[in-house]
Amino acid sequence: MEQKKNKLQVVFDWTNTFSVDVLLCCILVLFCLLVGRVIYRLTQFRVSVLVVYLLLGVITVGAIKHALNYSVPGYIPFMMGFRERMQSQANIAGIRKWIGKGFSSKEGEIVPSTWPASVKKLSPKFVTIKLEGKAVKLWWGGGFGHWGLVVGPEDMVFPVSKDEFIVPIASGAYVWSENQ
Repeated sequence: MEQKKNKLQVVFDWTNTFSVDVLLCCILVLFCLLVGRVIYRLTQFRVSVLVVYLLLGVITVGAIKHALNYSVPGYIPFMMGFRERMQSQANIAGIRKWIGKGFSSKEGEIVPSTWPASVKKLSPKFVTIKLEGKAVKLWWGGGFGHWGLVVGPEDMVFPVSKDEFIVPIASGAYVWSENQ
């Protein structure tokens, strides 16, 4: 059972970014209170304290986010949407049936005229053979990056890669995107 859990684990850990967000917010609040208190004591303008706090908060948040370049990479929300599309539109069983018929070679690109309807309906740019003919990799994208779908046997282990963001959609099938 533990082995199956590892196979379906998403590579990106959202809990880690949440704890950083909470810590960053606490630091920002303390910093704004400190600076606001200093300005209040120096200027004695009681009406403008709220405005000073708001401006300091906005400037500090913007400066820290810019300095740390702290944001979720664009390919992550894109891949979540792509995952939903593949879960709803890809016929994994049909693609596995096609893989079961075998290929003339153990690697390389597959000619579009030989694609089954379950692959043609997804309109990939091209399809390649993986795992010595036991899996296929459907590709989309172009000059700014590639993404796609990999379908293999149900017991296929999902790879861990620094170069690809991988999200499982079913046993033996996952979507991927190049990390950019």
